[in-house]
Amino acid sequence: MPAAPSARLSLSPPAATSNNGAGRNDSMRSALFSALSGRTLPTQAPPAPVAPAAKRAVGTAVNSAAASTSASANTNATTPNDVPVAVLPRVPANAIAGHGEGRVRLALFESPAAAAAAHAIGVRELLLARLSDRVRDLVKTARSKLGLTLVGSVHAPEVIAIAVARRAAEQSWPLATLRSEAAFKDALQHRGDFGRLAVKLLDDVVGWLQSAHTLRRAIREQRNRWPESLHDIIAQIDTLLAPGFIEALPEAQWSRVAVWLRAADIRLQRLPNKPQRDVELSAPIRELAARLPSPFHPARWLLEEWRVASFAQELKAVGSPTADRVNAALKDGG
Repeated sequence: MPAAPSARLSLSPPAATSNNGAGRNDSMRSALFSALSGRTLPTQAPPAPVAPAAKRAVGTAVNSAAASTSASANTNATTPNDVPVAVLPRVPANAIAGHGEGRVRLALFESPAAAAAAHAIGVRELLLARLSDRVRDLVKTARSKLGLTLVGSVHAPEVIAIAVARRAAEQSWPLATLRSEAAFKDALQHRGDFGRLAVKLLDDVVGWLQSAHTLRRAIREQRNRWPESLHDIIAQIDTLLAPGFIEALPEAQWSRVAVWLRAADIRLQRLPNKPQRDVELSAPIRELAARLPSPFHPARWLLEEWRVASFAQELKAVGSPTADRVNAALKDGG
C-alpha cells in the first residue's frame, strides 16, 4: 500500500485580505511552521487523492483554532515566525502569487513547485517590508529623476520603484532557500548589496524611460511625414517598455535595452535620407512582430537584434538574428 501523502506549507502572498489575525494558537503555529525548514507534516489518513488527504492532515488543528486564526490576514509581520496561519486545501499557484502587496500568510499547496514559487514571493515581500526605508528612498528617487518624463505615460514612479525593488531582491537573495528565522536574519545583513543593486537597476530603467520620452518627442516633431516607419518605431517603444517590463526582461537582455533604444534613435535620424529603404527593411520585422503572442515573448529579443542589424549596424547585433530563428522561437513558444 503506498504511503499517505504529506502536506507541505509555504510562505505566500494572500489571494484576499481581511483584518482578523488575533489570538494565534502558538502550538499549532509551531507544528505548521516546521514545514518552512523543509520538514513535512505526516498525515494520519489512509491513502487518498492529494487534496482531501492534505486537508485532513491539518484539519483537526485548523478547526480547533478557527476562531483565533484568520484565513487571510493583513498583518504587520516582520519575520517568518510572525506570519499568521492560513490553511487552504486547494489553491492555484497563480492566485497565491498574484498581488504581493507586502502581506504574507502560510498556505497549503498541492505541489512542491507551486509551494516553492509562492514561498519565494512571500519571503521577498517580508524582506522588503523590513527594508521599507530603502523602498521609500527608491520611490523618492524615481519621482525626482523621472519628473515630467512619465506625464501621460502608462507608468507611475511608485510602481517603477517597487518593481525595481522586487527584482533587486530576487537577484540579491536565494529567496526559495530562506526557510528559517536565522536564514532570514542573515539575509538582512546583506541589505547593503540589495540597496546598491536596486539603485543601479533604477538608474537603468530611468535612462530607458528618458530615452523613450526623447524619441517620442522627436517622432511628434516629424508630423507623420513617414507614417509607416514612425508608427513602427512608436510600437516598438511602447511594447518594449509595456507595463511589467521590469519583471519580464530576462537577465541576458537587460543590458541590451539601452542598445535597442539607441538603435531606434539612429534609425529615426537616418529615416529622412532613405525613407523607402526603411520601409523595405522593416517590413519582415513588422510582419513577425505582429505574430508575437505577448510583448515579452522570447522571439521579441531576436526581433530587437534584427532591428539593430538593419538600422544601426555599428552597434553590433547579438546572436545573428534571422527570420528562420524568429520563426523557430515563435514555434517553440518560449
